[in-house]
Amino acid sequence: MLNWRTKGNAMKTILVRCKSKSAPEGRIEAVGGIDAITGAELRISEDEAIRQIEAGETRFIVRDALGHQAVVEVERREGRKFLITRRDGIITDNLGALPDCQPKPIQVSPPPYRPVQPARSHSVGADWRSL
Repeated sequence: MLNWRTKGNAMKTILVRCKSKSAPEGRIEAVGGIDAITGAELRISEDEAIRQIEAGETRFIVRDALGHQAVVEVERREGRKFLITRRDGIITDNLGALPDCQPKPIQVSPPPYRPVQPARSHSVGADWRSL
């Protein structure tokens, strides 16, 4: 069994957890997953995933709840490259069995707190009753 947590391997491993499609029956536009080393959540376009696989930079793995897993590969048909998992008789570890990625809300962090010195023209510190 492939150990996706191996740190000695120079290739980065992404455990794919979800997919984004252009339509319910359309092609995959992106995959979402977790970096096996850092635990960081990632969303990667199909084109970028294909580039990383072909360059030998990253290995993408689909794993089901029972521990069955399949390596994501690149295939070319009719002049177009796309992501695929090889059929192994277990359908739950295939890209098509993955749930759709949920849209991530845009998180806006508040600006850092910076105390502001009041301008002297605001008479701070002056006795306002004497004005």
